[in-house]
Amino acid sequence: MALVQANQATHVLIAGRGPAGLAAAIALAERGIEVLTLAPATPIPALSRAEMLPGAARAILQRLGVGDILTQSVTLQGLRQNWKGSHLELHEALPAAALPVGWSLDRRALHSALQDRAAALGVTSVQGRLRRISGAPGQWNVHLSDGSKLTARFLVDATGRAAALARRLGAKTQQGPPLLARAWTDPGAAPPFLEVEAQAAGWRYSLPHPAGGTSIGWLAQAETHQRQGAATAATAPLVDARNRRLSPLAGPGWLAVGDAAMAFDPIASQGCFNALSGGFLAGNAAADACQGSPDNIAIYCLLAERTGQHTHQRIPGQYASRQDPHPFWQDRSRQTFAAR
Repeated sequence: MALVQANQATHVLIAGRGPAGLAAAIALAERGIEVLTLAPATPIPALSRAEMLPGAARAILQRLGVGDILTQSVTLQGLRQNWKGSHLELHEALPAAALPVGWSLDRRALHSALQDRAAALGVTSVQGRLRRISGAPGQWNVHLSDGSKLTARFLVDATGRAAALARRLGAKTQQGPPLLARAWTDPGAAPPFLEVEAQAAGWRYSLPHPAGGTSIGWLAQAETHQRQGAATAATAPLVDARNRRLSPLAGPGWLAVGDAAMAFDPIASQGCFNALSGGFLAGNAAADACQGSPDNIAIYCLLAERTGQHTHQRIPGQYASRQDPHPFWQDRSRQTFAAR
């Protein structure tokens, strides 16, 4: 994606350049809206880890213009899980099903495909660190740490769990019980299944990596990661993975998308799919607002809230099914957020 100098004016500024932000940028650019993305001053390389997408994701990938990425993926044949500790459960795809269970994609390849698609549509980018926001809807001033300034009519927060833009505009966050994740790739071959295994104070998943080997994720609390670091690739970075939600999701002249709006415990397997579908919906809502129809922002917020409420209500039941008295399992068996 082409980099431009700061001190730019644009119709829509998207802070963040992950899957949600890029999906929003693609939707906006397809509508003829000028888009500028703000990337970190020191970009964080996209990790070459496997990302699971459900079978229903084919439609959104094709709509975003990156459907060919599935030719580089591994088609998953089912789910293998050892959750209750007594035996291995196998859930395979139905032979007559119209959709596969899902795909295992290389996160870095997906990110590259989205970037290329956005660039082909004319989306540009600037690097910098967000410092503060001034102005008002229709004439936002985004001040960067190097003293430069960006001007935009509409703002999209795609900064992930930090929600750095929305919080500067007064939004608040709620967070669930602490949960940290490590992800790494093991050279050993993996079967074409999503495999999930519950352990004493955490759980792990594995996926076949499209480039070979097995992509592994380990979810636990901080002290468990410290005790078992050597067994879980301690060199892999720890990442916040707890449930989280933002309120409000939008305001006059801005909205939040992806993990900035609603983040889910990985047990829901909704992160990447929600980022792509929610980003595309948010981009179109922002385009409508720029073209004089701001009411569709409320529709976006309603759909995002319903998705978040449904998913956050479902997650505790997945932990409760383990029937484990350990505090890790008990804490996550309770509802995280009250319904809104």
